[in-house]
Amino acid sequence: MKKVSALGKIALKIKYPKLILFALSIVLGVLIYTDENNFNFHLLIQKFGYFATFLAGGLFSNGLTLSPAIAILFLIGKTQPILIAGIVAIIGSIIGNFFIFQYLKISYAEEVDDASQTKIFRWLIRQLDRFTPIFIRKYILPIFAGIVSALPFPDEFATALVHASKDFSFITFSIFSFIFNAFGIFIILWIGKIL
Repeated sequence: MKKVSALGKIALKIKYPKLILFALSIVLGVLIYTDENNFNFHLLIQKFGYFATFLAGGLFSNGLTLSPAIAILFLIGKTQPILIAGIVAIIGSIIGNFFIFQYLKISYAEEVDDASQTKIFRWLIRQLDRFTPIFIRKYILPIFAGIVSALPFPDEFATALVHASKDFSFITFSIFSFIFNAFGIFIILWIGKIL
């Protein structure tokens, strides 16, 4: 029997803890962007310079940290050259995606194994293998995952799509992630520049 801490007991009582964390993340993103030096977020971001840009890129890859990342990238777009800031943020995003890819591989492996033992899941996989050409599983699904990755949605959705395709390697995922995250980051920096 596992011993649960007091914080763990509180977390177990909350019905939707991830949605609450996501909502708090949105509030944090709004606070960062609209801060008029009450919390000195803008000054900290300027002080950390390209390190803040790198961190914003890494935060851009995770659903719970997406809102603060977008707020930081909006602010960075006003003060840093877009090309250099974009490259630094993309490097941070690639590293962030690497951690998400590894995390999902480990944390969802047990759940996927359990689900794969059910009759419905096995039947669904047989139907997908039978009716979905390898071309779609190998190329179209990753492109769709890349588009999801570029949009201001959590990259966990894209990573989950990649995990659904067994023909998709981490290297291929990294290339797609790079291309589509680069597009998303540059758009956000550009919007920040014109706001």
